[in-house]
Amino acid sequence: MASYSVTPVVLESTEAKASRSSSSSSSSSSSRPSRIISSASSSPSPLVETHQSVKIHQEELTKLISRLLISHEEKVAVYRELQGRMSEVINAVTTTNPAQPAVAQQTLILLRHLTANSDAIAADLWATLGDAGHAAVVAAATNPEQPALAEDALNLLVNLAFNSADRATQLWAILGADRRAAVVTAAITQSQPAMVKKALRLWTHLAANSYPTKAELWATLGAPGRAAVVAAATNPVQSTLAVHALILLGNLTANSDARKAELWLTLENTGRPALITAATNPGQPAVARLALRLLTQLTANSNVREAELWASLGNAGRTALITAATSPVQPVVASRALALLTNIAFGNGVRSAELWATFVAQRRSAVLTSTTPSAQPGVAEFALHLLTELTHFPYHGSDRICAALGVAGREGLIIAATTPGEPEVAWMAIDLIRNLQKNWHIDTPIWPLLQPRLALLWAVNQRQAVGHGATDFLYEQIQGNAHRTSQALNALSEVNPTTSMRRTIDALGQWGKRSSQYWAGTERLALYTGIVQANTTPQKIAVYMAAVMSGMNLWRYSREWREELRDQVLAIPVAAGVDPTQHRQHMRIGLDTACGNTAAVIESQVLSVPEKLQLLEILYSSREFLSAQTTQDELSRVQLTPHLSRNLKLQAIELILTHGQANRFQFKTILTWLKGEFKRDPQTGELTNRSTVFSNPSTLGDIDDEEIFALTTQRQQYLALYQNFRPHMTHDFIQEEIEHIERRVSGKEMPQDFGAILIHQLRQFQSTARTDSALEDERQYDRKIESK
Repeated sequence: MASYSVTPVVLESTEAKASRSSSSSSSSSSSRPSRIISSASSSPSPLVETHQSVKIHQEELTKLISRLLISHEEKVAVYRELQGRMSEVINAVTTTNPAQPAVAQQTLILLRHLTANSDAIAADLWATLGDAGHAAVVAAATNPEQPALAEDALNLLVNLAFNSADRATQLWAILGADRRAAVVTAAITQSQPAMVKKALRLWTHLAANSYPTKAELWATLGAPGRAAVVAAATNPVQSTLAVHALILLGNLTANSDARKAELWLTLENTGRPALITAATNPGQPAVARLALRLLTQLTANSNVREAELWASLGNAGRTALITAATSPVQPVVASRALALLTNIAFGNGVRSAELWATFVAQRRSAVLTSTTPSAQPGVAEFALHLLTELTHFPYHGSDRICAALGVAGREGLIIAATTPGEPEVAWMAIDLIRNLQKNWHIDTPIWPLLQPRLALLWAVNQRQAVGHGATDFLYEQIQGNAHRTSQALNALSEVNPTTSMRRTIDALGQWGKRSSQYWAGTERLALYTGIVQANTTPQKIAVYMAAVMSGMNLWRYSREWREELRDQVLAIPVAAGVDPTQHRQHMRIGLDTACGNTAAVIESQVLSVPEKLQLLEILYSSREFLSAQTTQDELSRVQLTPHLSRNLKLQAIELILTHGQANRFQFKTILTWLKGEFKRDPQTGELTNRSTVFSNPSTLGDIDDEEIFALTTQRQQYLALYQNFRPHMTHDFIQEEIEHIERRVSGKEMPQDFGAILIHQLRQFQSTARTDSALEDERQYDRKIESK
């Protein structure tokens, strides 16, 4: 390693220390020094006081390498044995005779194997190496006179940078401009493919999670370097090399339109046809998958590049791409090819029509078959996306897709749309069905196919990935039809134990919002009738009615209009065999909730506590209901309503804090109120002298399990108020509250452990809290909205 000079790491070996200290019984007991791990950005290596000439022997290196290749457990054992002798290992790298690099090379091989697939060992070794060790490995990796040594050093750097943004950033800085250029120079030497592969892997890890590093590496590569990477990516012989080059190009161009455009220009002449060939080569599926992904990434959101790629493909390339997209043998490649075809078809009727024409009957059938539930989920998702895009092209695209699907295909679409276990596939199937239904030429009877699977569609609606898609789709099927609405709600009852009522309420609120757009009233009346005549409990009727009416923002309409609607709904005949009195009683409560009459809910004698809270949350979470004034009114109403349990009051207050516009004065008032409530007898409401969570622990004495439970409940309730007020907390408020709690603890007004819990919670909030000015800007905006 004559091309670099590194100051040896000053370390002490076990043997050297033992020899030096043999005359001292006190020091002989420490013949195996403990290892001190510093941060990876430390200056000299943390292992100190050693003789620089002590190195691990080549024979032992050979034995250790053989051992650690046996198993992972043996590798861990080897590393543990070496922990007290890392000085010898590092010195083998840093003080080797340049004319005899074998020891250094074997040491690098040892360290490479130790760090492979072990983030813990990689992190530990990085810290142990220190600056001198880092410099030695980097120097070896960029030594043009010792290519074999450089390759092993690069391998070690790859392992050290893998899966760690911090280590990658530090290594990028250690390399510096000159060393980076040296790695580039080595990598573009095509006579050394192994060296190129290692360099590509290193760059990929270094730039994986850093936008600045990606930009700097792109600049360091320059035109020659980029051309070399493209050449590696399209190398038909070295498939492993191509894989690493394609991964790097995808990494560097992600989220950068400028770099995508520059790479596209680099590909312009021979690179693009070669990349297309690689993308459609069934003999190298790993290369094809990555080449397809890169082409998809480069053409995304660029009509110009999509058009140029479509032209570059030609008839042969298009046929090859369609063949890849419909291959049942290579599903991952097929999904990538389908994604690229979707990009090409996106927003362009001419290309969409040409693409559909390129699909021969057999290939069309293969695409349609790949949308069925029996297909690979990844393939089905992308096939559905492509078909959805093709419905947009002119000349009756929807008609052609629907005709090609046939009866069996439409049944398969319904099954795919109602498969909860594959939410992404369900979402795309729903999107395609909705697109097909928009074409009035198509008279496709969806309901007979969908009705037996309604419970499954409700289950799909619970999946976050589907969003409002399932909600809107189901509404479009029941729109204006009371009987279908009842059937849909009856199916909801079948799956209720496994569904989230919160998401169901959101769905019904969306129905109410959509129904309010039809001022003729027939749409709304059909929806109300379907709810009233559903085969469900009176309590559910109240919830469904409140959710739909709240979605309409019923509380914002005039009183006269609301009264007229109430009379209309209460006049709807209930289902046969149902007690009309009980049903209508709950229908009134649901209507009262949507009209903003929270007192009717809170004071109801027929609702349980969970039902009351459910109805209150429906209203409180309605957009813009809890204005600043309404927030104050609702807080006062809940606190002052007699004969309510403290638990119900607190849960209602927590809902108001979460969804309303409470200020710090209201919050502090609630805290004071709750502290007083803790002193009241839960049965009679009378003030007592009982101990509370604020009592001095030394005065509690022996307390029974019931009292312990009561104190624990108080602590949880008090803490819950802080958690629910969190959206309104500013950074300054949190700091003031921490200081206030500290003063209360010092003044013996609050037990120390309780204060510590509250302060810990507040400090967790502090990292994401807004400033006072940001919160005031938001409140001004809210006031403007309220005044409109």
